[in-house]
Amino acid sequence: MSIKKTVVLIFIAVAIAGVGVFNVFRSGSVEEDSPVNPVSPIITASSSGETVVTSPNLNYGFVKTSATSSKPVLPGIQVPNLAGPIVIPKQFPSDVALSAEKHLKETITALASAPGNATLWADLGFSRKGIEDYKGAAEAYEYALKLVPTNAIFADNLGVLYGDYLKDYSKAEQNFRLAITLDPKADYRYLRLFEFYRYSLKNIEKAKAVLEQGNKAIPGNPSFTTLIESLN
Repeated sequence: MSIKKTVVLIFIAVAIAGVGVFNVFRSGSVEEDSPVNPVSPIITASSSGETVVTSPNLNYGFVKTSATSSKPVLPGIQVPNLAGPIVIPKQFPSDVALSAEKHLKETITALASAPGNATLWADLGFSRKGIEDYKGAAEAYEYALKLVPTNAIFADNLGVLYGDYLKDYSKAEQNFRLAITLDPKADYRYLRLFEFYRYSLKNIEKAKAVLEQGNKAIPGNPSFTTLIESLN
Protein backbone atom coordinates (compact mmCIF):
# COMPACT_ATOMS: atom_id res chain seq x y z
CA MET A 1 0.00 0.00 0.00
CA SER A 2 1.51 3.35 -1.01
CA ILE A 3 1.87 6.04 1.60
CA LYS A 4 0.16 9.24 0.53
CA LYS A 5 0.81 11.35 3.58
CA THR A 6 3.74 12.03 5.85
CA VAL A 7 1.75 11.75 9.02
CA VAL A 8 -1.64 10.10 9.19
CA LEU A 9 -4.20 12.26 10.94
CA ILE A 10 -5.93 9.92 13.31
CA PHE A 11 -9.47 10.81 14.27
CA ILE A 12 -11.31 8.26 16.38
CA ALA A 13 -14.99 8.38 17.15
CA VAL A 14 -14.93 8.67 20.93
CA ALA A 15 -17.52 8.64 23.61
CA ILE A 16 -18.14 12.26 24.52
CA ALA A 17 -19.55 12.89 27.96
CA GLY A 18 -19.87 15.81 30.34
CA VAL A 19 -18.99 19.39 29.49
CA GLY A 20 -16.02 20.55 27.43
CA VAL A 21 -14.20 19.59 24.28
CA PHE A 22 -12.57 16.17 24.05
CA ASN A 23 -9.48 16.00 21.85
CA VAL A 24 -7.93 13.15 19.89
CA PHE A 25 -4.30 13.44 18.85
CA ARG A 26 -1.60 11.39 17.27
CA SER A 27 0.23 11.90 20.56
CA GLY A 28 -0.10 14.30 23.45
CA SER A 29 -2.20 17.43 23.43
CA VAL A 30 -1.73 21.07 22.60
CA GLU A 31 -3.32 23.96 24.44
CA GLU A 32 -3.78 27.25 22.66
CA ASP A 33 -0.70 29.47 22.96
CA SER A 34 1.40 26.63 24.39
CA PRO A 35 4.86 26.11 22.84
CA VAL A 36 5.44 23.19 20.51
CA ASN A 37 8.89 21.63 20.66
CA PRO A 38 10.78 21.23 17.35
CA VAL A 39 10.67 17.74 15.90
CA SER A 40 13.34 15.90 13.94
CA PRO A 41 11.99 14.24 10.76
CA ILE A 42 12.83 10.65 9.91
CA ILE A 43 13.34 9.81 6.23
CA THR A 44 12.30 6.32 5.12
CA ALA A 45 11.16 4.61 1.93
CA SER A 46 7.67 3.31 1.28
CA SER A 47 6.82 0.00 -0.39
CA SER A 48 6.35 1.91 -3.64
CA GLY A 49 9.87 3.33 -3.45
CA GLU A 50 8.70 6.85 -2.60
CA THR A 51 10.71 8.81 -0.06
CA VAL A 52 8.59 9.40 3.01
CA VAL A 53 9.41 11.89 5.75
CA THR A 54 7.75 11.29 9.09
CA SER A 55 7.73 13.65 12.05
CA PRO A 56 7.73 11.82 15.41
CA ASN A 57 5.74 13.32 18.28
CA LEU A 58 4.12 15.86 15.99
CA ASN A 59 0.73 16.88 17.33
CA TYR A 60 -2.01 16.76 14.73
CA GLY A 61 -5.74 17.04 14.75
CA PHE A 62 -8.30 19.13 16.52
CA VAL A 63 -6.94 20.96 19.53
CA LYS A 64 -8.46 22.45 22.60
CA THR A 65 -9.06 26.18 22.60
CA SER A 66 -9.22 28.62 25.48
CA ALA A 67 -11.40 31.14 23.64
CA THR A 68 -14.18 31.11 26.21
CA SER A 69 -15.49 34.64 25.88
CA SER A 70 -18.99 35.10 24.53
CA LYS A 71 -19.55 37.53 21.68
CA PRO A 72 -22.74 39.21 20.47
CA VAL A 73 -24.48 37.59 17.53
CA LEU A 74 -22.91 39.05 14.41
CA PRO A 75 -25.13 41.50 12.52
CA GLY A 76 -25.88 40.55 8.94
CA ILE A 77 -24.50 37.02 9.38
CA GLN A 78 -26.96 34.20 9.81
CA VAL A 79 -26.43 31.98 12.83
CA PRO A 80 -25.99 28.35 11.72
CA ASN A 81 -29.04 26.15 11.97
CA LEU A 82 -29.09 24.34 15.27
CA ALA A 83 -32.04 22.15 14.30
CA GLY A 84 -30.06 19.97 11.93
CA PRO A 85 -30.41 16.21 12.37
CA ILE A 86 -28.08 14.21 14.57
CA VAL A 87 -27.25 11.09 12.58
CA ILE A 88 -24.98 8.66 14.37
CA PRO A 89 -23.12 6.21 12.09
CA LYS A 90 -24.55 2.71 12.40
CA GLN A 91 -21.15 1.19 13.10
CA PHE A 92 -20.78 3.11 16.37
CA PRO A 93 -21.15 0.99 19.53
CA SER A 94 -24.44 1.74 21.27
CA ASP A 95 -22.83 3.33 24.32
CA VAL A 96 -20.67 5.61 22.16
CA ALA A 97 -23.67 6.57 20.03
CA LEU A 98 -25.81 7.42 23.06
CA SER A 99 -23.05 9.44 24.70
CA ALA A 100 -22.28 11.36 21.49
CA GLU A 101 -25.94 12.14 20.89
CA LYS A 102 -26.41 13.28 24.50
CA HIS A 103 -23.42 15.59 24.32
CA LEU A 104 -24.52 17.06 21.00
CA LYS A 105 -28.00 17.78 22.33
CA GLU A 106 -26.56 19.44 25.44
CA THR A 107 -24.25 21.60 23.34
CA ILE A 108 -27.08 22.61 20.99
CA THR A 109 -29.29 23.52 23.97
CA ALA A 110 -26.49 25.64 25.44
CA LEU A 111 -25.93 27.40 22.11
CA ALA A 112 -29.60 28.25 21.82
CA SER A 113 -29.16 30.35 24.96
CA ALA A 114 -25.66 31.62 24.10
CA PRO A 115 -25.30 31.81 20.31
CA GLY A 116 -22.28 34.09 20.64
CA ASN A 117 -20.16 31.59 22.56
CA ALA A 118 -17.29 30.62 20.27
CA THR A 119 -16.14 27.76 22.49
CA LEU A 120 -19.55 26.12 22.29
CA TRP A 121 -19.52 26.42 18.49
CA ALA A 122 -16.08 24.81 18.43
CA ASP A 123 -17.38 22.06 20.73
CA LEU A 124 -20.27 21.52 18.33
CA GLY A 125 -17.89 21.38 15.40
CA PHE A 126 -15.68 18.85 17.13
CA SER A 127 -18.68 16.72 18.12
CA ARG A 128 -20.22 16.80 14.65
CA LYS A 129 -16.89 15.80 13.17
CA GLY A 130 -16.86 12.92 15.63
CA ILE A 131 -20.10 11.55 14.14
CA GLU A 132 -18.75 12.10 10.60
CA ASP A 133 -20.97 15.10 9.90
CA TYR A 134 -18.19 17.03 8.20
CA LYS A 135 -20.36 19.72 6.64
CA GLY A 136 -22.01 20.41 9.98
CA ALA A 137 -18.61 20.50 11.66
CA ALA A 138 -17.24 22.98 9.12
CA GLU A 139 -20.30 25.20 9.49
CA ALA A 140 -19.86 25.32 13.27
CA TYR A 141 -16.13 26.08 13.05
CA GLU A 142 -16.72 28.74 10.40
CA TYR A 143 -19.05 30.59 12.74
CA ALA A 144 -16.68 30.16 15.69
CA LEU A 145 -13.94 31.75 13.58
CA LYS A 146 -16.23 34.64 12.67
CA LEU A 147 -16.84 35.22 16.36
CA VAL A 148 -13.11 35.01 17.18
CA PRO A 149 -11.25 35.75 13.93
CA THR A 150 -7.86 35.67 15.66
CA ASN A 151 -8.14 32.02 16.71
CA ALA A 152 -5.56 30.00 14.76
CA ILE A 153 -6.90 26.72 16.09
CA PHE A 154 -10.32 27.26 14.53
CA ALA A 155 -8.66 28.03 11.20
CA ASP A 156 -6.39 24.99 11.43
CA ASN A 157 -9.30 22.68 12.20
CA LEU A 158 -11.18 24.06 9.21
CA GLY A 159 -8.15 23.35 7.05
CA VAL A 160 -8.22 19.72 8.18
CA LEU A 161 -11.95 19.42 7.53
CA TYR A 162 -11.83 20.97 4.08
CA GLY A 163 -8.61 19.27 3.04
CA ASP A 164 -9.02 15.73 4.36
CA TYR A 165 -12.78 15.24 4.45
CA LEU A 166 -14.71 17.70 2.27
CA LYS A 167 -11.99 17.89 -0.40
CA ASP A 168 -12.44 21.62 -0.88
CA TYR A 169 -8.78 22.34 -1.42
CA SER A 170 -9.21 26.06 -1.99
CA LYS A 171 -10.82 26.54 1.43
CA ALA A 172 -8.32 24.16 3.02
CA GLU A 173 -5.38 26.19 1.76
CA GLN A 174 -7.06 29.45 2.77
CA ASN A 175 -7.57 28.28 6.35
CA PHE A 176 -4.14 26.65 6.73
CA ARG A 177 -2.60 29.91 5.52
CA LEU A 178 -4.73 31.92 7.93
CA ALA A 179 -3.64 29.70 10.83
CA ILE A 180 0.01 30.39 10.02
CA THR A 181 -0.64 34.13 9.77
CA LEU A 182 -2.35 34.12 13.16
CA ASP A 183 0.23 31.86 14.84
CA PRO A 184 3.52 32.07 12.88
CA LYS A 185 5.70 30.56 15.62
CA ALA A 186 4.06 27.11 15.71
CA ASP A 187 6.16 24.75 13.58
CA TYR A 188 3.46 22.13 13.15
CA ARG A 189 1.26 24.58 11.24
CA TYR A 190 3.89 24.88 8.51
CA LEU A 191 4.41 21.11 8.49
CA ARG A 192 0.69 20.50 8.15
CA LEU A 193 0.51 22.88 5.17
CA PHE A 194 3.62 21.24 3.70
CA GLU A 195 1.87 17.88 3.79
CA PHE A 196 -1.24 19.38 2.21
CA TYR A 197 0.79 20.81 -0.67
CA ARG A 198 3.03 17.76 -1.03
CA TYR A 199 0.44 15.00 -0.88
CA SER A 200 -3.00 16.49 -1.52
CA LEU A 201 -2.12 19.05 -4.18
CA LYS A 202 1.15 17.34 -5.22
CA ASN A 203 2.69 20.76 -5.64
CA ILE A 204 6.39 20.46 -4.80
CA GLU A 205 7.06 24.15 -5.42
CA LYS A 206 4.47 25.29 -2.87
CA ALA A 207 5.52 22.56 -0.44
CA LYS A 208 9.11 23.77 -0.52
CA ALA A 209 8.08 27.42 -0.29
CA VAL A 210 6.09 26.90 2.93
CA LEU A 211 9.05 25.07 4.48
CA GLU A 212 11.30 27.98 3.60
CA GLN A 213 8.74 30.33 5.12
CA GLY A 214 8.76 28.26 8.30
CA ASN A 215 12.54 28.20 8.34
CA LYS A 216 12.61 32.00 8.31
CA ALA A 217 9.93 32.31 10.98
CA ILE A 218 11.53 29.70 13.27
CA PRO A 219 15.30 29.67 12.54
CA GLY A 220 17.20 26.53 13.46
CA ASN A 221 14.20 24.20 13.45
CA PRO A 222 15.51 20.85 12.11
CA SER A 223 12.15 19.87 10.64
CA PHE A 224 12.29 22.47 7.92
CA THR A 225 15.90 22.01 6.85
CA THR A 226 15.60 18.22 6.67
CA LEU A 227 12.38 18.37 4.65
CA ILE A 228 13.79 20.97 2.27
CA GLU A 229 16.78 18.74 1.62
CA SER A 230 14.46 15.79 0.93
CA LEU A 231 12.78 17.77 -1.85
CA ASN A 232 16.01 18.71 -3.62
